[in-house]
Amino acid sequence: TSGELETTFMVSVCRSSNLQALLDRQDLPSEVQPLRSAYEAVANEDHRGTRLADESHHPRTRPPSSLVLRNEVYQLLLSALDRKFNTTAYTRNWSPVPREVQELSKLSIRGVVFATTKSFPRDSNVLFLSQGGSSRPRVGNIESIFQFKLQDRESTMTYLLVQQHSPLANEIMQRVYTQFGFAGGFLCHIGEPIGSHLIEPADIICHFAKTPLPNCDGVMHVLPLNKVRDIPMP
Repeated sequence: TSGELETTFMVSVCRSSNLQALLDRQDLPSEVQPLRSAYEAVANEDHRGTRLADESHHPRTRPPSSLVLRNEVYQLLLSALDRKFNTTAYTRNWSPVPREVQELSKLSIRGVVFATTKSFPRDSNVLFLSQGGSSRPRVGNIESIFQFKLQDRESTMTYLLVQQHSPLANEIMQRVYTQFGFAGGFLCHIGEPIGSHLIEPADIICHFAKTPLPNCDGVMHVLPLNKVRDIPMP
């Protein structure tokens, strides 16, 4: 019932608040420090993709740091700009594009926080659409988020570098989940990414919950969470 649900949320919030208050003490014994470090590492992550971008919970975003794009990413950026503006000026170097950009640790899309793998790993798991590719959702992890300005454009542009994982080819195993549609999720390989994609925030569909299958080495179940954009139907 709604009353039981409210009670569950209240108990969870109270327990979390009490634990945080205890760990904030300065006189903690040394044996507790590993627990404190582990708690701080996960306390600010969006475990289920539903937490709002609340600055009272999330630490303030660190000031952007300078990042020089490696050649592979820079070429992806030039191609992405050509597609976006329907031109060839950027790949032909007719319009200069800065190689040095401002790197962010996270950003908010419709009130949901998305972050890089090195900042908040759980917040980096995303379903996304590839620019100029298939309309089918892809699975990946956000490696980098950066912003820059073009000389011929006034607005600041934001891009995310995402490393894609491949879906499992076994249709029989996939059917267990895909029979329920998008909400049922699907299976995907864990391991080395199969490619890099440079996308805009509008290409992000949602977070996903990652569950490794105990009896299938290197396979995970991808469960889509709250969507921040609609998915085009085939």
